[in-house]
Amino acid sequence: MSSTRHEARTNTLLLPTESSFGQMIRFGIAGGAATVVDMGLLWTLINLSHLWYVYGVAVGYAAGMVVSYVISVKWIFPHRAISDRRLEFIIFTVIGVIALGLTELVVAAGVEWCHLSVMVSKLISVVLIFLYNFWARKIILFPAQRIALNEGQ
Repeated sequence: MSSTRHEARTNTLLLPTESSFGQMIRFGIAGGAATVVDMGLLWTLINLSHLWYVYGVAVGYAAGMVVSYVISVKWIFPHRAISDRRLEFIIFTVIGVIALGLTELVVAAGVEWCHLSVMVSKLISVVLIFLYNFWARKIILFPAQRIALNEGQ
């Protein structure tokens, strides 16, 4: 492979992209990293610390959300709608708390009604919540156009 072609492929992977499809692929990779943190912590808390799964899901999700935020702002979304990073993180977190509520519902339904393991129920929730998280964050926090919150700044 020529060095120019190799460099182009490397830039495609590393540099910001405007493509929603490319962003979704990156969000999936970031989600994979966040899920490893989330589920690893969940497994540790419920199996080694004997924490009730509902609390373990919340703690693991919160840790994964921080990983997701860092990767989102550094690698996935080239545009940021809000210049105040604290406000941006708060909104990111609010979107995440809604997703956490949905996650808790899916996990509880899987465990209590379907008699699945906590980890299987959690994996099902990851798949179901992925698209909500991607589109809510892309539309609200990282649109291609800046929104009115930044006017005059």
